[in-house]
Amino acid sequence: MAKKKEAVQETITEEVEQQEQQEGAAANIPTAEEVAAKAEAELAKAERIKDLNELIASTEADLNGYKTELKTLTGKSAVKRGPVGVGKFIKEQIIAGKSNQEILDLVAANFPENFTNVSCVNWYRNALKNWPDGKRPVKKAAAEEAATGELEEGETASDEAEYAEEEETEQAE
Repeated sequence: MAKKKEAVQETITEEVEQQEQQEGAAANIPTAEEVAAKAEAELAKAERIKDLNELIASTEADLNGYKTELKTLTGKSAVKRGPVGVGKFIKEQIIAGKSNQEILDLVAANFPENFTNVSCVNWYRNALKNWPDGKRPVKKAAAEEAATGELEEGETASDEAEYAEEEETEQAE
């Protein structure tokens, strides 16, 4: 009799637990109104994101136009260079052992108006290999003329190097 009473008690307990689980599960099922409200909120959010992206794109286009016009009028870029230019910054990051992607991420964060890409970073890597001191050698002819003072007034060694390079090209043709 005690066993029968325990079995009945267990059955009743199990039925009560099942009923509580079913009620709990039913409580977690959203109503049609809740589903509709959530869908409407998601659509509104997506529409707002789309509007903001369009606004950003048009603002960037306007800004680029203004920068181009300013550069045309003044001959100078609208972007002010800080105490460290992007080239020096990239060289410092290469020397620090950063990967190309890490460097690009840092450049984007520190120089948002700059259009540096992987090719630029690789150029600086090769420049550091070829010229570890960071200075490119001047063409021999231009260096000799600069040393002897044969440059005309207002002319620089790099101008003279360009002239020498043009002459070499013409002679080769």
